[in-house]
Amino acid sequence: MSSLLIPFVALSTFAASYSLTPLKITPHVYCFFGKNEIPNKHNNGNISNSCFVILKNGVAVFDTGPTYMYAKEEVTQIRKITPKKIKYVINSHYHDDHILGNSYYATLGVRIYGTKEIEHKYQNTTNTRMQQHITKESYKDTQLVLPTHYVTKSITLDNELQVIPIPHPAHTKSDLIAFYPKERVVFAGDIIFNDRLPSIRDGDIEGWLKAIDFILSLKPKYIIGGHGMKYDTKAYIFTKEYLQQLRKEFKKAIEDGIELDEVTTKITLPQYKNMKLYKELHRKNVFKAYQIYEWEEE
Repeated sequence: MSSLLIPFVALSTFAASYSLTPLKITPHVYCFFGKNEIPNKHNNGNISNSCFVILKNGVAVFDTGPTYMYAKEEVTQIRKITPKKIKYVINSHYHDDHILGNSYYATLGVRIYGTKEIEHKYQNTTNTRMQQHITKESYKDTQLVLPTHYVTKSITLDNELQVIPIPHPAHTKSDLIAFYPKERVVFAGDIIFNDRLPSIRDGDIEGWLKAIDFILSLKPKYIIGGHGMKYDTKAYIFTKEYLQQLRKEFKKAIEDGIELDEVTTKITLPQYKNMKLYKELHRKNVFKAYQIYEWEEE
């Protein structure tokens, strides 16, 4: 009987690991890239990107991932690369795949920066999507931990890393980006998606497009989104073109008097059908876009 238990324990231990490996983007910037999937018991919420910047006096982490366990593994990897203290965490927005790792960073006494909207989003509940979709083992010790510092205007951490709130709704009602001028890196959060369809359920298309234009005004050499592995100067193109196509099709649909029950079958954007998460998200995006542009017409 004992011989049968050994491989089971080994398998269980393996299943509890995210096996995180950072990718070096620039001399001072590294990222962990998530899978282009919805959260499930196989990926355990590892569906978004988390990055860190090695500053002169410490380390800043941009987005903390989906669980306590993820963030703990991330810190282990960071410490293999630099002995510098992790001083800052920046939450790009309130979606749980980006912030639940806060619960581990809080044990280290790290300052956590985010917008007030994160508090507003969770003021009546601490329930998260991850609890419903990933294993209990992976979610262990995970708690919703809010930012310790709320950002209402642009700030600069250690005179090196700019944290910039988007002053209007974009991917959500309240998004943050970060800019590292020394290497011209923008950490765009979910303003930028690649290799999969974006979700616009909490978004505003016009504001989102404005946010992309603002990112481009910074003249970055690297644009690192919240999902997907592209991070060069062209990494914004897919998201911008998808949103522009939605806007174009909807304005035409409203002019033509197409009703909601027809619109999801007419606005299919077939050029994106082979994109990951098209089946899961496109119809929902169409419904949300209809609400946005119908309201504009009233």
